[in-house]
Amino acid sequence: MASYRICLALLTFAVAPAAMAEDAVPWEPLRFGTIAQDFAAPWAPPPDGSSGAPRQGWLGVQDGFFTREWHLAYDNTEIEDGEDRQTALFRYNRPLTRRFWFGAEVPFIVDEGGETDFGDVTVTTQIMLRETRDLSLNWSNALRLPTGEAETGGDLWAFDTGLNLWTDLGAGISARGAIGYGSDEGGNGIARVSAALGQTINPRRIGLGGQFTYSVAASYVDPEDGDDLTTLTPALRMRLARAPIFGLLGVEMPVGGAGEDSFEQRVILQIVRGF
Repeated sequence: MASYRICLALLTFAVAPAAMAEDAVPWEPLRFGTIAQDFAAPWAPPPDGSSGAPRQGWLGVQDGFFTREWHLAYDNTEIEDGEDRQTALFRYNRPLTRRFWFGAEVPFIVDEGGETDFGDVTVTTQIMLRETRDLSLNWSNALRLPTGEAETGGDLWAFDTGLNLWTDLGAGISARGAIGYGSDEGGNGIARVSAALGQTINPRRIGLGGQFTYSVAASYVDPEDGDDLTTLTPALRMRLARAPIFGLLGVEMPVGGAGEDSFEQRVILQIVRGF
């Protein structure tokens, strides 16, 4: 019951009305030297990049910008000589000020090895360090809570911190990258690096097929107690309706490292609703 109380508290906080008039203030660039002065200022959504590249979440890499949306996500991991692992989760993202962002990830179904249960909730905060029209850089901190069960890979405290970058390169092309380090309650550390490149074809089109984007992300993880692994995640994203509803589809594939045989592929599906 404690797991569900934690999730209910997180979701109650997340969906509570903001104490600020979001979108009522104009967006302005943010500099390193003014973090303390404008930390509590109301958030305003930044414009698209100079070439029209939107700040939109992709698969396989962290966001260097703030998003205001919720996700329903599903992934199926095919494991060689083993049972597939399936996860369904709800994710909620909300900027609380110009500099501070809150996110919660709730895996409400985790199926592994024939066992199905609730997963570990992750709470993430981000602090925006610098933002211009064509660049966003933030610092993220994520805390994993032991709300799941050990039989499905949960019941574990863990912490991760890192830097995330987004930039518009021109012609609707944007790049992003992330570097970070985490550790669990047993002191097992893991270093991670990821980068992605993609292009948005029709950023201003409203309705089905709008903001059609193709991307590929590369990720490298190196745990202290385990095998290193490199993966590639080609993905597609597009608008599904006049409302800000988007669909994402990607396939993560191991391509190198000692842990290359840890799984065959991971199919990822997401529905994203902005607000």
